[in-house]
Amino acid sequence: MTGRIMIEFEKVVVKEEPDIILVYGDTNKTLAVALVWVPN
Repeated sequence: MTGRIMIEFEKVVVKEEPDIILVYGDTNKTLAVALVWVPN
């Protein structure tokens, strides 16, 4: 589940290039988003 979230969320991050992200969800969703969106 976490891997699937990461794959789909990465598509959104690449397209939208957000400055900040707010995650509302359980631990798996929060972890997946945090692993994908690490500011460079």
